Amino acid sequence: FTPAWKNYRAEKQTLGGDFEVLRTCFFLPTKYKEYTGELPEYTSPFCISAYVADSWDEEQKSNSSGLLPMGEVVGRNSLYVFVYSHFNGNMPPDVPQQAVLDMQKIAEGIEIFEPSAAYASQGESLSYGDSGNASFSNPTEGSRPIVDPDFQMAGIYYWNCKHRYTLTYPAAWGNNGMTYNSNVVILKGNQAQVWAEAVPITVATALQDFAQSRAAKIESNLAWLETVNWNGEATVFRASYTNPDSTALWWLAGDYGMELRAFGPGYNNEYTNIQNTIATLDPNINIAQCGASLSRTSDYAPQPVKKSTEGTKKKTCSFPNGDVEYWWDSASPSERDCFVQNGGIPPSSYEP
Repeated sequence: FTPAWKNYRAEKQTLGGDFEVLRTCFFLPTKYKEYTGELPEYTSPFCISAYVADSWDEEQKSNSSGLLPMGEVVGRNSLYVFVYSHFNGNMPPDVPQQAVLDMQKIAEGIEIFEPSAAYASQGESLSYGDSGNASFSNPTEGSRPIVDPDFQMAGIYYWNCKHRYTLTYPAAWGNNGMTYNSNVVILKGNQAQVWAEAVPITVATALQDFAQSRAAKIESNLAWLETVNWNGEATVFRASYTNPDSTALWWLAGDYGMELRAFGPGYNNEYTNIQNTIATLDPNINIAQCGASLSRTSDYAPQPVKKSTEGTKKKTCSFPNGDVEYWWDSASPSERDCFVQNGGIPPSSYEP
């Protein structure tokens, strides 16, 4: 960086997936609020993005979906293509003009190196197969993706009591009628699907062995693999695939190995939803909603009851298969009554 950038800040956003996987944006301070965004009192003149090289090259050949961004390729290695993109329009008046003039010099000064060399310098190794795909023997260390807060506010919160994990998914998506104890959970959107499956483990198995055995069943090209300390407690193997595009996560939960697969052939709004859904995963947590009231032999979920024991048809209720307390606050008295009368378990604050 040049002296004109002495007060800069950098923010890294891990995107995951198998096209743009990382974006680092650089910021300069400003007092003009109309120029600020996600970082208060700062404006972002430029960003550097990392794209998976295979996906970039395929898109370069066909450009069938118009994914290639407006920007300048500043380098590449065997795994990634790096792209420099900058603001359009005017910078705030208090940003030094010299800082703007220096941006191209900064971009041209970027040096690209091979990940394997970087890891070797730290006494570690990152190996790749003949095809350039990641190796299961030495996965890299990764971090949990960042969730857009607005996504969680607008989504449906689902928890699984049997396997102790939670997800948030778009309210517009359909699902397979999963319960709080389901072994298979399927969420479906437009050109998007997220599938979580619990696989019984009868013999003690290490996470890597389980993940590798499941990965062998996936008919796709493994692009990269990483081990993630997901929420400070659970270790998750996370992989990205191409042809077709998908993401897989594996973790262990008691006597089960858990696999979450996410599919999305189009990088549109649904792709953003897929990445946000993956990022909301909380595995192996103590879910407050999974208390004694939900510990029963039969699966529980808010569902319409066909007929009562008296032979009269009960009223069909409509409510989310997710956070009951959140829904309860906005439901009408008649909706709440219908919910309880049809076997729904109200929040702990409920008083008949």
